[in-house]
Amino acid sequence: MAMPPIPPLPEASRWLLWPLAVRADDAVLGRGELAKLRTALARNRHADACREGTAFLATRMQEAAHLFYAPVRKDANLSAISTYLQRWVRGKAPVLVLAGEVFAPAPGLRDAIATSCAKAGRWDDAEAPLRAAGMLDGASRVRQAILWLRWLRGGDLRSALWLVRDDPGVVAGLLRAFVGPADVRERLFGRARREADTQTLRRSIDALAAHADAYAKELR
Repeated sequence: MAMPPIPPLPEASRWLLWPLAVRADDAVLGRGELAKLRTALARNRHADACREGTAFLATRMQEAAHLFYAPVRKDANLSAISTYLQRWVRGKAPVLVLAGEVFAPAPGLRDAIATSCAKAGRWDDAEAPLRAAGMLDGASRVRQAILWLRWLRGGDLRSALWLVRDDPGVVAGLLRAFVGPADVRERLFGRARREADTQTLRRSIDALAAHADAYAKELR
């Protein structure tokens, strides 16, 4: 049986499932090097923001690969390494953070790139900055975002649901509700309604619940 496509959710309901938040006051987004990204975000130019953020991060990672992962470590440029760390990794507004033994984008930059790329429909570019974040704070939210992206771009929700199997958050619960039995869907959406703090949010949850019921029927 073919996997049914993601239902045509209203915009407010679609992004109700997105667990990452872009904060304009995040210190990393205030850096001068990210002025073009910051402007694109402020103007809701999602494709431009995706392009700017992705290109900036790719350049930083290429530089890191050259400095830190060269095949001949005895020729390491210690001065250049120190300069790189001071500029991009240390200080009050780091661009990169360490995730295990690799660099990952700082959460503020990561979320800005992932969100803008997702809204531009560039699913691979949206997921790329999330992949190294499993060892960082907010890993649960990152897993939820990866699952949502894979579903948005036409993947099988059920096959990737392990990503949020044990996550306690409301977003993870709503994602699980789409493939759960009726009593589970009712419980999870009921919880979300109780925790909603505005009427607009409750209407979005109601719309999402209706689509979840229709989606579940397609799975039978």
